[in-house]
Amino acid sequence: SNTIKQKVAEIAAQLEHYPKATEIFEDIARQSINNNLLKYSVRGILLNAGICQLCRADTVAIQNSLERYQEIDPTFSGTREYKLLADLAASMDDGDVAKFTDAIKEFDGMTR
Repeated sequence: SNTIKQKVAEIAAQLEHYPKATEIFEDIARQSINNNLLKYSVRGILLNAGICQLCRADTVAIQNSLERYQEIDPTFSGTREYKLLADLAASMDDGDVAKFTDAIKEFDGMTR
């Protein structure tokens, strides 16, 4: 069912229904964190939720989301995905396009 929910969230994001997509991604992450087989996919799911938050361009919501993601997965704050979201949020807040691009380039250099 998580696979289907994830597809629904992806479609919602493509249709620019970011709040709904974020809600679905976060729900999947909450359900997956307690499952030994699924907990390793939580980082990617939270990354997708964070990207949806970034698309809304609300810096307060992004910071609140990052805190909420640490509550869902206490190890998330030490991941590359968290660093990417935090760097992107900071660059959006500063209006620094070069910093935004550099953060994506650094992340993309390790993981596509």
